[in-house]
Amino acid sequence: MMVNESLSEYDILPMGPEDAEGLTRCNMRAFENDFLHQLMFPKDSEHLTAKDDFVKWRIQRAAERLRGENSVAFKAVLKDHPEVLVGYTTWLKPGHYSKGKSAASMEPALGDVAAPKPDTEAQREDHPACKDMELFHGIIAQIDGKRKEIWGDDANFWCNGQPRRVTNLR
Repeated sequence: MMVNESLSEYDILPMGPEDAEGLTRCNMRAFENDFLHQLMFPKDSEHLTAKDDFVKWRIQRAAERLRGENSVAFKAVLKDHPEVLVGYTTWLKPGHYSKGKSAASMEPALGDVAAPKPDTEAQREDHPACKDMELFHGIIAQIDGKRKEIWGDDANFWCNGQPRRVTNLR
């Protein structure tokens, strides 16, 4: 088997909670101009969350996801500088969506219960004020709907994604 020479400068390694800061920095750089990111965190709401607090929140969330037992994560690092994370992937193991779990949470899905209002106290505690929670809930509903349409009740599949443990959705 021939090895692509351009790949020889990288190592692919398991990723754990200790990589949360590198993952966050890589993610922020990769998606800073992403249209969905710009909608989810609109410029006119930036002033609602201090930049340092926003970064700390993202690192904390990344660490929570990387501690999850129902996911597998890998990072691409430079061989000469293994501390430099240049890419990553996370996968949810088969069975994650069994028993009604949602794309938004590793907790049971809301089912027919309406999502909470984005301006509740609980939402402010779990998400930065600069995040458009109405848009977030709408996107999650669409993802869950499409997954259900494609897979039905079958949860025996690997899913590329980043599991989020969103509490206070009840």
